[in-house]
Amino acid sequence: MSKLLLHTLYGVITESNEGIELGTAENVYIKSNALQKMGPKKIEYPDIELPQKITESGIRFHFVDEQGMVYANEPYIAELPDGRKIHGLTDEDGRTKAFYTDSLESVNIQLVRLI
Repeated sequence: MSKLLLHTLYGVITESNEGIELGTAENVYIKSNALQKMGPKKIEYPDIELPQKITESGIRFHFVDEQGMVYANEPYIAELPDGRKIHGLTDEDGRTKAFYTDSLESVNIQLVRLI
């Protein structure tokens, strides 16, 4: 196996029967039939924390009265099966955010009117 090694001020070139290897901190311009760019074997990145766990069991409420009047921008309190209480406002269509639980248990919710 023959090998040619060339060191310059700008980098290193190694040529062998396996191909040509370039090492430089500058731009490289290549004319070739095949190209392989090597990178790290593993990239470390932090785990992404979602605001809440999304499960198959979910519910969203829509508040309207008997005449079809929408309860828009109304404060509510929802109590989840695990005891957590979530405060929020209905949207312009009278809907709450979606609540996700680990099982098909009830979510208690009530509108809270400020007087």
